[in-house]
Amino acid sequence: GINKSTPYIKAYMRRAKSLIDVGKFEDAYRGIANGCQKNPTNSTLAAELTRVREIRDHMVLGLRQLEGGKFAAARASFGTVLRETKSNRVVVAAAKAEVGLGLTDRAMRLSLQVIRADSTYAEGYEVRALCMLMNGELDNAVKLFREALRLDPDCLGAKVALKKCRMIQTSLKEARQKVFHRDFAGAVTLFTFIIDSCQPFPSKSNLYCMLFTERAEAHLRLKKYEHALSDAAKALYGRNDLPSAWIVKAHAYRGLGRDEDALSELSVLMETWGAGNDAIRKAYERADFEVRKRKRPDYYKLFGVPTIASEMEIKKQYKVRAKDFHPDRFSGGNFTDAQRKEAEENFKSLGEGLEILCNDFKRQLYDEGYDREAIQERVAAAQRAAHRSQGDYHRGHHG
Repeated sequence: GINKSTPYIKAYMRRAKSLIDVGKFEDAYRGIANGCQKNPTNSTLAAELTRVREIRDHMVLGLRQLEGGKFAAARASFGTVLRETKSNRVVVAAAKAEVGLGLTDRAMRLSLQVIRADSTYAEGYEVRALCMLMNGELDNAVKLFREALRLDPDCLGAKVALKKCRMIQTSLKEARQKVFHRDFAGAVTLFTFIIDSCQPFPSKSNLYCMLFTERAEAHLRLKKYEHALSDAAKALYGRNDLPSAWIVKAHAYRGLGRDEDALSELSVLMETWGAGNDAIRKAYERADFEVRKRKRPDYYKLFGVPTIASEMEIKKQYKVRAKDFHPDRFSGGNFTDAQRKEAEENFKSLGEGLEILCNDFKRQLYDEGYDREAIQERVAAAQRAAHRSQGDYHRGHHG
């Protein structure tokens, strides 16, 4: 019969391709299945039926996964379909899976691909607006959601997302106003409301990281350091390259007296991108300063004098304490090796302390928190600066 002729086989194939290109996979499958019924021995149609069935099944599975919040699985399913067709329906679905994972860069490219192919395709604008929302660009998101609804007033996804976007926009503005007016507890309440309202929330999105960082900053101002640390960690889990979250974390560690932890983590950053960031470098230097300050000897305590002691009082007390810790006193068999070692260290520290506390510049640096090594560095730097200045003076007068 005529159904078995080559032109008709080609017609079935062309029709299926056209339907697939507009995302009508079930219709494409039925058309080929109908052709197979009429041409049961045709191997070309049989192979095409298998191919179309697989496309349809992957699309159905991907949509089910997307609906269930299984975004990584949905991404894989839509990826399989995209190898067969660049239908707007598939590209939009793939972009939504990317948004669900918080990976907005690829979703932005896919949405642009859809809009360029069909500037009246409402879901293209909807998914692009979702990207803007996840990026924290709320004004742009509102504009794009409105454009999606102008093109298709029944676009339910855009309606729901626009309402959520406006809520975030209003609440975020209010939270930041509370921070400005130093109502940090009120700000924490609002940030918490926004975060809870946005669940499920892709942890890699800019909005997620921004909200947790800003709540962490409010916790920090309330001296709730553990809460600040927890929120900063959540932001950094999403994006490890956020200077603001690292700074909050460093301040929280400082508040908890855990400068060693701050120094350890910031040292790793300084070996990578942190060295090029002024805020990270300053936080690292501060943590290093605090750790060294904590480890340095307390010369005033060692000498047994108050911090306002005069140079004469310090020198007088040095003679008393030097006798107490002199190695000759600890040379007999009545002392353990540990006691002898401690006395030697204290005797050595007394000498270092005398040098620092009886020099106005060095004592000022010590009182500011610098250790002996840092004091020596600053004294050397001051001497170099003075030497350069003297050289410039002579060149100016004899040049």
